[in-house]
Amino acid sequence: MTIWPKLAKRWHLPPNASKLPHPRCLVLTRLDRLGDVVITTACLAEIRRQLPDTRIIFAVREPFAFMLRGNPDIDACLTVAEDANPETLAGELRALEADAIVHLNPSMEIETAADKANIPVRIGYSRKRGERLTAWLPYRWKKTGCQHEALFNFDLLEPYQITAPRLLEPRVTVNASVVEQARQQLQERPAALFHLASFGNKPRVPAPFFAEIARRLHERKGMKLVIVGVSEDDPGITPFLDRLGPIASSVLNLAGKTSVEELAGLSCAASLMVSRDSGPAHLAAAVGCPTLTFFINSTALMSPQRWNPLGKAVRIYTKPAFPLPYEPPHRLARRIVRRFDAEEAYQEAVHIMASPRNVTRL
Repeated sequence: MTIWPKLAKRWHLPPNASKLPHPRCLVLTRLDRLGDVVITTACLAEIRRQLPDTRIIFAVREPFAFMLRGNPDIDACLTVAEDANPETLAGELRALEADAIVHLNPSMEIETAADKANIPVRIGYSRKRGERLTAWLPYRWKKTGCQHEALFNFDLLEPYQITAPRLLEPRVTVNASVVEQARQQLQERPAALFHLASFGNKPRVPAPFFAEIARRLHERKGMKLVIVGVSEDDPGITPFLDRLGPIASSVLNLAGKTSVEELAGLSCAASLMVSRDSGPAHLAAAVGCPTLTFFINSTALMSPQRWNPLGKAVRIYTKPAFPLPYEPPHRLARRIVRRFDAEEAYQEAVHIMASPRNVTRL
């Protein structure tokens, strides 16, 4: 186990390219999900500090571009639509006159576009043999989960002698009018946001368990309860409300009714976010909302070591367990969840709301 990560991190570089001169224009790309983009914003300040004379451009999906408005650590934001035409995207990259592009996570569409645009230096993680890249690390290095995702970003910048700092703090921009609108929605009351969903087929925290935490927050702290999420048809909503009983009538259900930017505004206005490890948890932590994050996967690939939200007021709740021989992941998740205690989780929530907000140390 101690040898595998060292073997996995093996650079594939052109001859005499172990150290590259600082680029005049560097494009960073992160075209996957919300949490990944939030984590990457925590890396930008250090990249700017170590590349003061480089023009830095960050390429993200359109729904996440609002986070980067006015960010002093980049010079421009390139938005990439889900259905972007490869030739058009190649033309946009060519117009930037970049001499280097770093793909912080594999994305065939922008890797192909960067290749077509003839950007001289193309760095990234590769699942195969580095097609379309001039320098690459094998993707199996990330799969070891041996460090935080932010540090995997910095690994790709090693050829430029860029190193990671000890402290990382995400920087997310939210329009003041959006925050004010959120405060009005919450009626200026202390509010707890509950994100019940999970991405894809990831195991869920049972909605009735979340409801037990919500009941305690409402009855003991007088907090307004708010459901957030992408889908108004999320299967966790009904059991969550059913477990709350009479309290359910006072719950504000905004699932499927907010944009990502509006969710950021709600997180700025709220007193607490309760969620399993997810994009909304990373977003809330980034804007300073006290965040209680549940992890129910003990594998290194999905552990808190790799995916702990970065922010000033973050608390992780988990009950680590070793997988039994031949035990499927869903059974391991059930074993972990059975050890969760609602009163204990409630006390963690109270603690994080009252604690000093320290920057996450890696």
